[in-house]
Amino acid sequence: MIWEDEEISEPMTCWVALPLKPSAEPDRWSLGSLPFVLTAGGTVSPRLLREGTAPLAELPAAERLVLVMPSADVLILAAAWPHLDSLPASRLREALANLLEESLIQPVDQCHFALSPHPAVPQERTVAVVDRAWMRFVHDAFSRAGLTHHEILPAQLLQPEGTLLTFDAPVGQADAPGLRQTVLSWHGKGSSGWGLRWDPSEAWSGQLVLPEGVQPQAGGGLRAWALGGLVSGAFNLRQFEFAAPLAGLWERFRPWRPALLLLAAALLLQVLFLNLYWMKLAWQKHSLEQGMRTLVRDTLPEAPPGIAPAVVLKRALENLRVAQGGTSPGEFPVLAARLAALLANEPADTLQQLDYRDDSLLVHFKPGYGADALAKRAGAQGLVFQNQGRGLWRLSGSGR
Repeated sequence: MIWEDEEISEPMTCWVALPLKPSAEPDRWSLGSLPFVLTAGGTVSPRLLREGTAPLAELPAAERLVLVMPSADVLILAAAWPHLDSLPASRLREALANLLEESLIQPVDQCHFALSPHPAVPQERTVAVVDRAWMRFVHDAFSRAGLTHHEILPAQLLQPEGTLLTFDAPVGQADAPGLRQTVLSWHGKGSSGWGLRWDPSEAWSGQLVLPEGVQPQAGGGLRAWALGGLVSGAFNLRQFEFAAPLAGLWERFRPWRPALLLLAAALLLQVLFLNLYWMKLAWQKHSLEQGMRTLVRDTLPEAPPGIAPAVVLKRALENLRVAQGGTSPGEFPVLAARLAALLANEPADTLQQLDYRDDSLLVHFKPGYGADALAKRAGAQGLVFQNQGRGLWRLSGSGR
C-alpha cells in the first residue's frame, strides 16, 4: 500500500522488518527486499504514510530509522546483577560475557550483548543476546548503504505486554528468497520476553511457562509495531562496538550538512588563496633580494659575499665618510660627545657605567633614575635612546 507523496512537516520514522537469521553459511546470507512502514508524527501518535517492500538502497528517507529484529533471533535474560551499575563502560562488555557464559549454549565470543538502560526491578538488569556474526552482517549492510544512524529493536518488546503472537518472517538466505518461517513471540512485563521458530502444523502444547489461558494469536506485524509506537521496555541492540559513531552526532546534523559542507569548502578555498598569496609575496621578496645583491655586486665588486646588502651598503657609506675626513654617527667619540651634551645639566652621579658595542653606547644609570626626558631630547637631535630594562639604555646614531 502506497500513499501519494505530500508535504510532511512532522518528523518521519521508517520501520524496517529484518529477516530471520539463516542457518546457512555467512557467504549465503542476504537481506533481500525488506518490508518497511513509513510513519509521521513521532512515537506518540504516529500516522501511516507509506508501506511496502524495497531493497536496502531504495528505502524511503526519514529522520529516524528503526530496524526490528525477529524475536527468535534475540534471547532476553533478566537477573539480579547489582554491581553492573558501578562498572565503567569499558568493562561492561567483558562482565556480561562472564556472567552469562553458563546460561548460553553458544560460545560467548560469538554473542553480542545489549543492556537495558533502566531496570524495571531494583538491582535487576535485562540483557539481550544476539548472534554477533548476524548482527555484524546487518550493521555493515546498512552502514555501507549510508544508513549509519539506525536503531535495532527486538520484536518481542514491541508487542503489547502479556501477548503471545505469531508472525511469518522471511529467512535471509540468498539461495532461498521465498523461504519463510513462523515465529512465536511472547512479551511479558517490562523488558521480558522470548521468541522461537514454530511449526503451525504442530498443536499448541502449552508447555511453556505462561499465564493461564494464554493462546497464540496472529500478530499485526510491522504495521502494528509502527503504529503502536515504542513500548517502554524496548531498548536498542546497537551497543558497545555497534553503537552509532559519536552517538549519531553526524546524523543529528543532517539538515545542516549542506551548510557545513559549504563552510568547509569556503575555509578550504580561503586557506588555498592565503597559501597562493604567501607564495606570491615570497617570490617578490626573493626577486627584491636578488636585485639588491646584483646592485651591491655591480657597485661594490670587492664586497664579501654572504653579507646582507643593507649591511654592506651601510659599511661602505661609513668608510666613504671616514675616507673623506668625516665621522660616522656610530663612532665612540661622536656618541660620547652627544651623550655628554645630553647629561650636561644632570647630577654627576647619574651615570654608573658606560659600554660601547655594535656602534652603540650602553649607558647604565643609577637605580631609580628616569631617563625618559633624555630620550625625548635625544630624539629631537636625531639620536635613538632606547630603554633596554633594569636601568640600561642604548644610545645610537640611527635606528638599529
